[in-house]
Amino acid sequence: MIKKFGIPSVYNKYEFICETGKQFDTSNAPIEWYTQDSCGDRIPFDMTPFTYTMEVFEGDCLVTTLTNIIIKDINKMCIVEPILNIEEGEYFFKINMVGENSIASGKLKVLL
Repeated sequence: MIKKFGIPSVYNKYEFICETGKQFDTSNAPIEWYTQDSCGDRIPFDMTPFTYTMEVFEGDCLVTTLTNIIIKDINKMCIVEPILNIEEGEYFFKINMVGENSIASGKLKVLL
């Protein structure tokens, strides 16, 4: 997926399906970040200088914060949580750039 960096998380929506008690790994379909030059050409946005968290919510309540978010090839964001310890259910998440705003959000469906 290709998203323009700098747009609030309300526009960068994703849905992930994973299993409780197992690895949660999005490396096979990373979120890719680009910026545009004055001609409209896409340029990979270097995400490596920043740190990220993924907050998982049930309603307004924070369930957990995932911190195993890695960047590959300077602009590809992958969530690589060794063991997902969240009960079965549907959740809302926000990916935050630490010290900045949220940059992506969406649904997290956890299966047994």
